Amino acid sequence: MSGENELSVTDRWLAAVPQLPALTDPAGQVAERLVLLLHYGIDWSDRNWLAARRSDYWDNLLPTRVRLATYNSINLHQWWTASAARLGSHPRTDEQRGELAILLTSESRPVLQVMRDQTSALTLRTRIVADAVRAARTEQGLAS
Repeated sequence: MSGENELSVTDRWLAAVPQLPALTDPAGQVAERLVLLLHYGIDWSDRNWLAARRSDYWDNLLPTRVRLATYNSINLHQWWTASAARLGSHPRTDEQRGELAILLTSESRPVLQVMRDQTSALTLRTRIVADAVRAARTEQGLAS
């Protein structure tokens, strides 16, 4: 990031939904941002098995993969590796990679607990943000 006041990529995505109250718990904030980065890193091309199962993504595949990875992970690095591998997700930009690297240094236990206990809420918030970002990009004539 080039400036102190510059928003991170997840800050910009979250700003697309000003009516969505920000999470106040630091572990919840990290969990939400990791799930956003996981979602936005997914390869939706035909090379990824997930492309053929889009209809099942929000209600089953994403929440299940997020939660399952928490049970087999002792830290956020393991969680990311497992979740990203299962969903075919990789950060797409240097900015996303940088933010991910920072988030992965957060204290793992409370973040993994939030992901485990609040999976539905996190994936719902991610879906709301993704829909708003897509709508804004469409309005601006950009691809999502």
